[in-house]
Amino acid sequence: MKKTFLFLATCLAMTMAATSCSDFIETSDNGDLDGYWQLSQVDTLANGVQVDMTSSKVFWGVQGKFLTMLDTHQAPSYGYMFRFEHRADSLLLSDGRVNDRNVNDTLLTNVDVLRPLGVNELAEHFFVERLSGKRMVLRGKMLRLHFRKF
Repeated sequence: MKKTFLFLATCLAMTMAATSCSDFIETSDNGDLDGYWQLSQVDTLANGVQVDMTSSKVFWGVQGKFLTMLDTHQAPSYGYMFRFEHRADSLLLSDGRVNDRNVNDTLLTNVDVLRPLGVNELAEHFFVERLSGKRMVLRGKMLRLHFRKF
C-alpha cells in the first residue's frame, strides 16, 4: 500500500511539474509543415514547363513562427526569413527579411533575390495543394513548387 501511494504521489508531482512548465515550453501548431524542405521541382503555370531543382540545393525551413529560405549554392550564404500564416489550404508569407545578424535582419524590398527560391512577391500567398510528412506542393500565382522533407 505504501509503494502504491508513493508511486501515485510521484506521478502526480511529475504531472504537476510538467503542467506548470508548459508556459515556458514553446510549441507549434504547424503540424506537417514544420521541418526542413528541399525544393525538388518547379512548374511554370503559364506554359507547363517543369524544372528539376534537386541539384540546386534550395531549402525552406519551418519552425515556430518563422519560415527561412536558403540556397546553399548562392553567395553570400545568408538566407531570408519570413513570418507566415498557415491555414488548412493556405500559406501566406509576409515581413520578409535578410537573415543576416550583422546588419540587423534588414527588411526585403527587392523580390528579385527571392525568385531563385520560388517566391515572386514580397507578400506571397500560396495555395497548399499537398502537405504530408514527406511531401509538400505549393501553388502561387505563377509557379507550383514541389518539396520533399529533408
